[in-house]
Amino acid sequence: MPSKGTNRLLGILLVFIFFISNSLLAYSPETNFWADRQKSLKDKATIELARLPGAGVPLGPSSFGGSVGGKAVSSPSLSPSMAQKIKGLKQEATLTGLLSSLNTPFGRVQGISIPKENFTGPIVVHLQDVHMNSEAQTNLGEMTKTLVGKNQVGMVALEGAFSAYDFSAIHQFPYQEAVKDVADYFFRTQEISGPIHAIWTNPKTLAPIIGVDHAAYYDQNVEAYRAAAGLQKNHKENLNVKGARLSAEKASQLNPALSKLSAIVDGHRDGNVSFGAYVKALNETASSQNSAIRDFLKALDLETNMNEAQVEKERAQIIERLVSKLDKKEMEDLLQLTAGFRLGNLNPAEFYESLKHLCAANGVTLNKYPAMTDFIRYVTLAETIDVDAVIRETRSMEEKALMKLAFSNEEKGLIQKSRTLYLEKRLVDFALTPEE
Repeated sequence: MPSKGTNRLLGILLVFIFFISNSLLAYSPETNFWADRQKSLKDKATIELARLPGAGVPLGPSSFGGSVGGKAVSSPSLSPSMAQKIKGLKQEATLTGLLSSLNTPFGRVQGISIPKENFTGPIVVHLQDVHMNSEAQTNLGEMTKTLVGKNQVGMVALEGAFSAYDFSAIHQFPYQEAVKDVADYFFRTQEISGPIHAIWTNPKTLAPIIGVDHAAYYDQNVEAYRAAAGLQKNHKENLNVKGARLSAEKASQLNPALSKLSAIVDGHRDGNVSFGAYVKALNETASSQNSAIRDFLKALDLETNMNEAQVEKERAQIIERLVSKLDKKEMEDLLQLTAGFRLGNLNPAEFYESLKHLCAANGVTLNKYPAMTDFIRYVTLAETIDVDAVIRETRSMEEKALMKLAFSNEEKGLIQKSRTLYLEKRLVDFALTPEE
């Protein structure tokens, strides 16, 4: 029979393995979160919602709740800003449950539009789609599965479809493994979207599936795309020639400071300069007082200077010290805290805040672990970044910074030509955003 010491050691080992694999190594996707955010900001904002980290983490019901380290924690969570926005509405309780369900590892609520007058009609949840992107489609599918599974929606409305879908034959088919294999194949080959895959493979789906596109307008849009696509190659070649000519003009006419910044802007537009380097360069010339930009740069600085090996070393030391001090109930609380985070019931900021309280309650001083302390600051700060505000402000900063360094009318004209060329390329690539 194992000794008490052996049981304690096994308990420490099991919790350590569970905690490392399910939560503390979650810093890998959280670190990738910043790289993903850089890519989404650089390409287009709509990618951000669906590309948040956590793809592949199975969702399920969680009993997580109660207190950890003397701090009450609950599931699911709703951000203070969202809670304030819906406070006092007739449908506050319904919206609270719905918005909390939407805060999962597969996505976050980016905004909420409230009618001017109090409303009693249906609530529309708009999931931003990213076509032909497997990771985004996976997250959209998981989000759909979560909402449908929690009976939070009365109907699923699909674009690119024009009538009601009847999945009863698929759901009633006796060989559901075969159904899943076929659905997985069609999803891999991009024949079906993430939401369709989620509905197809979930026989318990009760909500009706309705296509809400206008068939005539849809066909016109497809035809317009096909007609334009045939012209794309020639236009791209012409724009490349135009770009080479413009680059030569800029090289000979722009002053050194403007030339350097213009090269960074062009590099960012072409995908060769990271979003972080781009924002830092703009801020050096046209310093922004915008809080979203300040938070972004702080988080970027923490990420740039993060020593992942040291974080991992300190993480192991913290867990070893913490688990050795916990009794059975506290160890269960720790496991529940971990499960709540991985199931999306806690965001990173809430998770690490609860962890801090648990450490404090058990005499584990985080200040002795500077790398881990900075890491917690990083994930907490990253969670609060307002991506839309960052995007808006960087566009304004770019114009201010370039114009600040452009002293002559010729330089200003070349900068404007460069911006126009960028937009023309975006147009030819069918990539223009509504603002552009």
